[in-house]
Amino acid sequence: KQGEIPEVKEGLLDQAYYQMIQAAIQTTNQAEAEFAVKALLAQFPGKFYAERGLLLVGQFLNDIDLPAKSRAVMENFANRFPNSTLAPEIELAIARTYELENKWPQAASIYDSWIHHYTNHASLPSAMFSHAFDLYQANDVTNAVAGFTNFVSRFPENDLAPKAYIQLGKYYDSIKEYALAELNYQQLFTPARSTNWPVTRLTYKARIFAGRSALERQGYADAKADLTNLLGSVESCPSNNVDFVSANCCPRDIYAEALFAYGDVYAADSTMDVK
Repeated sequence: KQGEIPEVKEGLLDQAYYQMIQAAIQTTNQAEAEFAVKALLAQFPGKFYAERGLLLVGQFLNDIDLPAKSRAVMENFANRFPNSTLAPEIELAIARTYELENKWPQAASIYDSWIHHYTNHASLPSAMFSHAFDLYQANDVTNAVAGFTNFVSRFPENDLAPKAYIQLGKYYDSIKEYALAELNYQQLFTPARSTNWPVTRLTYKARIFAGRSALERQGYADAKADLTNLLGSVESCPSNNVDFVSANCCPRDIYAEALFAYGDVYAADSTMDVK
């Protein structure tokens, strides 16, 4: 058998198993992926492709909604390769398995440790965001708000910053601090900030959130300004596809929602002219 020829085994077989894993993942063939990684680990423990193959399979199991099995693979990786350069990715992947199971405190705990250990890692922004989000899901609201606030302060141009501002806005709405809620929502469409981020559905939803926060505090003129920032600057997208969004058009369902919100402002402030 070719696998028994030393030159082939050392030079090609480990790469072949790795390619088998990649192919199995592409076709969502769980059994083949697991077979290949077991063979890779048995024959080439500690080798380059063994580490990466195990990581691939762990991530794949997460992707097909088998978080407990994925976590077992990742923990096996951590035990086999304690000094691996892939250790940061493994720990993040383990945290994500807990998120898939809605085990927010466990996930948050891993992120907390990770953030303090890997202070210069490229994944630090996403880890900090996930940490704050998981704390919020775990009802540790005080620390979650502190986490989101710290995140937007440290990484104001990161693509996750808009989501952090939305979370902060929702928090301030929940405690009836409507002016602070509106201020956070406005970050998504304040020109000095918003030009840094891609246009998404959230870009337009933020205008509605801001308008409703202003309405709650009876700031009718501000509510009108927030909503006309949307209604007066872009058109409804021609496509019925709710995922279609651009800088020049707002998804139809959000545009309709903005019109209803504008109507609510008008109903609350009878002195306002509709234009």
